[in-house]
Amino acid sequence: MDRLCLHGRGMTRPRLIFFNRFFYPDESATAQILADVTEALAVLGWPVEVITSRKSYSDATVSYPSEDDWQGVKIHRIATTGCGRVNFFGRLIDYLSFYVSCWFSLLKRVRRGDILIVKTDPPLISVPAGLVARLKARLPRRWARASSSKFPGFHF
Repeated sequence: MDRLCLHGRGMTRPRLIFFNRFFYPDESATAQILADVTEALAVLGWPVEVITSRKSYSDATVSYPSEDDWQGVKIHRIATTGCGRVNFFGRLIDYLSFYVSCWFSLLKRVRRGDILIVKTDPPLISVPAGLVARLKARLPRRWARASSSKFPGFHF
């Protein structure tokens, strides 16, 4: 379980770092999908971490703990604004604060050999992730779209 045959003999599995604006216990669709995938990967022995917001999708007044461990998944929740979804400008400010916090959190946590998996919320979150990957980890630029054919048993 602690070895990955795709990477050759004697090599351990790389750490998987997912990031998305929402994660368990939030009820947003992307949070629920990501929770299912990360839980299954942790059960299979992968080292899994998630970088997400402390805020709730449906209630901007709710804040989750900054660090947590759920089903073998390490959760790092970052500080963001809580303007909510009431109007375009509030949502824009929340997105921008998430981008900035995400940038600093990734700079702090990412190491060479990590695999970064970017979800779609908020839009263009791959921009700060790609910059960190190139600047800090010097990871090759490889992007893949998640689909149910690549993850048998999961339905996206």
